Amino acid sequence: MFGTSSKRVNYKEKAEGIWGEFVTPAGKVNFLMTKARLVSTDITLESRLTSLLCPVREVLDIKRMNFNQLLQRDLDDHRVATELLPYLIQPSRTGPAFFPPILAALLPFKGMEPVEEFPGEDYKPKELIPDFGEQTFEEWNYGSAYRFQRMIEPNGQPHPVKFGRLSWNEELAKLVVLDGQHRAMGLLAIERTLSGTWGHSKAGGKYRHFYEHRVEALMEEAEQQGGIDLSQVEYPVTLCWFPEYNGQGRNPHVAARKLFVDVNKNARQPSEARLVLLSDTKLLNIFTRSLLNRLREKNPPLPLHVVEYDNPDKESSRPVRWSVFTNITMLQSIVEKAVFGPPKYIQDLSLTFRGRVSEERMDKYMRDQLAIDQIFANQIEEDERTIERSTLGNENFPQYNKKAQLKLINRFMERWGDPILKILGHFLPYKRHIEAIQSLKDHWIADDSVASLARDAMFEGVGMYWTLRASDAHWRERRREGLVTDRDKPEIVKAWKVIEDKGNDFKTLRAQHLLGSTSKESVNQSESLYSVVNTYACQVGAIMTVATVNEYQDNLTAAEVADILVRSWNAALEGRPVTSRDRMLLLSKDEKWPLNMIPKMDSPHAVYFRYFFLQLLEAEEAKAIWVGRLDSELVERLTSECRWVYFNYLVKEKAKGYRRTEPTWSKSKRQEVAKADVSKELSTSLLRWFDISKETFQVWLDADEASSSEDDEDDDEQMAGGGEGREGNDEPEDELLEELDDLLS
Repeated sequence: MFGTSSKRVNYKEKAEGIWGEFVTPAGKVNFLMTKARLVSTDITLESRLTSLLCPVREVLDIKRMNFNQLLQRDLDDHRVATELLPYLIQPSRTGPAFFPPILAALLPFKGMEPVEEFPGEDYKPKELIPDFGEQTFEEWNYGSAYRFQRMIEPNGQPHPVKFGRLSWNEELAKLVVLDGQHRAMGLLAIERTLSGTWGHSKAGGKYRHFYEHRVEALMEEAEQQGGIDLSQVEYPVTLCWFPEYNGQGRNPHVAARKLFVDVNKNARQPSEARLVLLSDTKLLNIFTRSLLNRLREKNPPLPLHVVEYDNPDKESSRPVRWSVFTNITMLQSIVEKAVFGPPKYIQDLSLTFRGRVSEERMDKYMRDQLAIDQIFANQIEEDERTIERSTLGNENFPQYNKKAQLKLINRFMERWGDPILKILGHFLPYKRHIEAIQSLKDHWIADDSVASLARDAMFEGVGMYWTLRASDAHWRERRREGLVTDRDKPEIVKAWKVIEDKGNDFKTLRAQHLLGSTSKESVNQSESLYSVVNTYACQVGAIMTVATVNEYQDNLTAAEVADILVRSWNAALEGRPVTSRDRMLLLSKDEKWPLNMIPKMDSPHAVYFRYFFLQLLEAEEAKAIWVGRLDSELVERLTSECRWVYFNYLVKEKAKGYRRTEPTWSKSKRQEVAKADVSKELSTSLLRWFDISKETFQVWLDADEASSSEDDEDDDEQMAGGGEGREGNDEPEDELLEELDDLLS
């Protein structure tokens, strides 16, 4: 008789429907197709199911959350409130409304904490369930966490109806939404508003501001138009679980993350940042996430809230929020250049980023950088496959052997992760930014719900910032259309105004920390500098400088090189060529005779920032730190080579400008005038910022021109003999365009 054993668990939470199995060579996923219902006077399995669907952000503590646990908790609440809620509640002239199935996975928890595994399987071939008459079921039990039962024929074969029941203990298992998170949040918002249960969920209650007022307003409009009975809304739900991921060492959260990426791959494309956070199939993304995980630990080298990791935009070339100075895709580029290279960009200072790269060479560079041979034997075992150490790479690594994967992560953090965070946490412009934002946070008084919402959006609530921004834009548009007035301003719009005001306060505070002044001029100078240092080009360039010096400097680790360089850079920035000139602003483009004359701060220009960072080492204040630790001849050679690359880039850009403004000039004249202009500008800049005389600059220029001519002759001989030219030095498209222009003029 079912339930006669004293050890049998009686579950409160249940779902019934049609079961199925999705079996591929990659593994098995079991699923149950069922339905849920919105607010109903009758308490049924269907009406309870809505309240049991869990957005990830409500079941994981954001403050304690490991980034590897993240699925899709950066919900676009604004989209739900302004698009999905009206779709459900407002009548439509174009036809009925319908939501496709929501997909939720049953995952292991202990209370509100995710755990890595469910108990092992206990199979029972035949049981009778009293409330289904004499029907026979087979069942699978997983400790006290969950149970699955499916109807069978008396002979043990599956019943043609394929009826199944999934039961679970909500303390030990939760239904986490994998696909249809926005639809689920819309339904939850309606259910919680109409049932008055927003306060029942501490984690979900903080999002009440985005929805409650909106649902009430839409319901009021619906009542005026004849009313709406939402208890008649039934919607499809597919529940899934992973039968092969039960028992010790089999983590269902890993399978769920992969499934999330798969089901979203052909749907609305997740943002680039989100893919980095989700992907378990590339080492580059795992290494990048490990940087963020370090910032979750005690005594982080920089606070997590200065990193933008939740931007919902598909592409984000630079940070958007005023409180941050880097983002997750910039960190990904930094990790890639430091660990994977390609090595040619680290070793050959004349190359710029372009063309295809060899993944095979990048994988080998990674193995060398992390000294993989010191932590792994020739072969790495993982389940039923063996990975040859010599083939270990970005996409070929132990994904399920967590012990081996942890070795890789720890080695990355030791060799490159910690040095990267050292630069970002201690380079003076970033350090001053951190000090300013921490001061703002410490003195931000959240004395009402609006101030509290604004503060949470900046420092705590993941995704809330973007929701407030979108909600404010939506409200302003409605005000322009005359649909609302200032008296109708909701709390979320007021919270955005608080954030904007705090942003202005922060600019002044950051100028104070950076330059010791809050004058308008100082604020403008500070903003100009941060418009440069908060870019791909600058941050990737800084790490490439560390990587290049580390490549050629003997007897020092990357961590030691990073420490020496960042202390040297800071000493140089704090120095003053003259009392009235602050080298802290060296990288700004708006200073008189700037060193930085790059028009755009895109990632390919990181190679020129490598020159800026090497040039900083030539300051006397910097030499006091690195001389004796670094090879002086090496630093001088690297600086000279990078200066020559930068000089040629400026000449080329200047000549392009003359091609437009002086179309009658010949190519040789454009080059000649451009070279003279750049020589004057760069020599004046070096004199101004580093006290390098123009005579010294001319000696350098003459010597490098002579060396360059010899290199060009060698290249010509090599090309004449059928060999390869220097990769990346020429841009044939530009050369052809110039020749064509000359012929036509």
